[in-house]
Amino acid sequence: MHGDLEVVKSCRDVVQSFLAERGLELSDAKTRIAHTRLYHEDQKPGFDFLGFTVNHFDTKHMSART
Repeated sequence: MHGDLEVVKSCRDVVQSFLAERGLELSDAKTRIAHTRLYHEDQKPGFDFLGFTVNHFDTKHMSART
């Protein structure tokens, strides 16, 4: 997770290279870049991982910020 889309894409490229050296690859059908709060490439916010749905919800409370 990162706030800059270019960093996320760069990380994906690093992971693809790492896996390729080992004879493995990421599945295009199962791998996507998602935003937890905003629509990204016409896909709804959030993602499912190990039975959990991960989303970001804006609130009026600022307790998590310093």
